[in-house]
Amino acid sequence: NRMIMHSIPLMDHNELMETAKSILEKSDSFSKQAITNIITVYEKIMKEQTNAFKPNGNSDFFGARDFYALIKNQATHSEVSSGQSLECYLRNFGGLDHNDYRKQLNKILIEVLNKTKSEVFREMKKWNPVMCVERNLMEKKRGQSSDDLMVSRHCMVISEKYYSWQLLLEYNILNFDQVFLFRSYFPQDKYSNITNYNQLNKIIDCMDTGKTVILHNLESIYESLYDMLNQRYQKRPSGNIYCRVALGTESRDCYVHENFKCIVVVQKEDAHSPNMPIAFLSRFEKQFISYRNSLPININRHVKYARTVLMEAFKVNLSDLFCGYCEDTIFSSLLYLATQKSMQTDYIKDDEKKEQ
Repeated sequence: NRMIMHSIPLMDHNELMETAKSILEKSDSFSKQAITNIITVYEKIMKEQTNAFKPNGNSDFFGARDFYALIKNQATHSEVSSGQSLECYLRNFGGLDHNDYRKQLNKILIEVLNKTKSEVFREMKKWNPVMCVERNLMEKKRGQSSDDLMVSRHCMVISEKYYSWQLLLEYNILNFDQVFLFRSYFPQDKYSNITNYNQLNKIIDCMDTGKTVILHNLESIYESLYDMLNQRYQKRPSGNIYCRVALGTESRDCYVHENFKCIVVVQKEDAHSPNMPIAFLSRFEKQFISYRNSLPININRHVKYARTVLMEAFKVNLSDLFCGYCEDTIFSSLLYLATQKSMQTDYIKDDEKKEQ
């Protein structure tokens, strides 16, 4: 008699349908069949018996918030509403990169959306994790109302190796005009709140000016940013949006610019661990970033050839030839060369020719 237990079981099909209709109350571009397809995909992912969608047995890697976000994303993409693109599915059910995950997701999308194998394969190649991150950053808040469907979640970049996320810089999806904040390992910083306050003030400044901020290993301040990461915004009579940021025992309401974006970088081992807090995971669109899954097809096919050429030319193991050589070195160098070459083709107006 001293507490209230609030139990929230998984929603059944009818409850998902009512929830979707409620989210889409002001959108008339969605048919009942389109909503049913989204619900069926979500149910199949959540009820999948294998560990394809459960890294290290974590059954909460995907959840109801991914479903809510998928419904909102679909409603704001007219191309998706007509059933032509898988962008929203791959943005909201990303973050994994093993064969079972791709195989099962392919199977579900083919069955439910009535697409061919080649169509799904082509769409998954088009909307690779790098493209999904870029699209997330491109989407700015269209309106200032609390029910605005255009608001996409912040993005969690799950980095395969400690350096993998930096390929977003090579693609120029992230750039040095944005603000990068890293955890400090200096002893005096680790045991002091002053560093946390400094980091929070920089984040508040980004919120105020509409800059993109990239957070890496800042677990000590994520709780202070609970409302911001949850996008729990409040609309003032002026029409401006604010959210609460906690500073120690105190909190203050901070202005949120409509162009503000946040990316949280997490290592693969942490994100896929059963110990990762569910409430933290569910706040984000999740994308798994590695050099292997991010190269365009026309570059990827040259990796093996490049390795062979180097070994034949120098007659030694590549790890002896290049300081710090690892499995991603050739991927990275080919991407760099391709980027340099593409910068020399800015005069080409035809997008298809430019991509080639």
